[in-house]
Amino acid sequence: MRGRETFELCEPILNCCVGLARALPRGVCLLLFEAVKYLPTNLGLAARYILLRRLARRCGRCVAIYDGVHLKSIDQLEIGDNVSIHAMSYVDAAGGVVIGNDVSIAHSCSIVSHEHDYKQNRVPIREAPSVRKAIRIGSNVWLGCGVRILGGVMVGDGSVVGAGSVVTRDVAMECVVAGVPARPLMRRSVAA
Repeated sequence: MRGRETFELCEPILNCCVGLARALPRGVCLLLFEAVKYLPTNLGLAARYILLRRLARRCGRCVAIYDGVHLKSIDQLEIGDNVSIHAMSYVDAAGGVVIGNDVSIAHSCSIVSHEHDYKQNRVPIREAPSVRKAIRIGSNVWLGCGVRILGGVMVGDGSVVGAGSVVTRDVAMECVVAGVPARPLMRRSVAA
């Protein structure tokens, strides 16, 4: 049975559990989220989904957060429907991260929406204030393994980012990009 079919079968139970999680204090849910970070199998997927629905700014249907994914500043994270974030990925949403519908984020990706203000040379870089820059990942996007998305970037709908790429600029709709820094390779023709 495919993941979406399993989700639809279990959705009423998951929604009841989300209701129970909303009764818990936010701090307790954050601790539980950390506790189930490495829990494997469908039980782990379900626990992370339930807690993410409680903690995120928005979390759609059928969201799969695989074991070992690190999510920081979850309250600034918005995720659409049918999204998967695979193992060993890191998402820091301090500056705001919006992920559209039908997005696949392969393993070992990093999405970081803030950076140190390195231009302030009177203080050590690690003590410089943080500059927050929102990230928007459109719908129907695929991020290949090891992709890095830096703050202030928008990845257009229908785009593909090749494995190992570092995205420092906006990616146009239906575009395939790759490289360090990522550059356009071709346009996708998406069937209507």
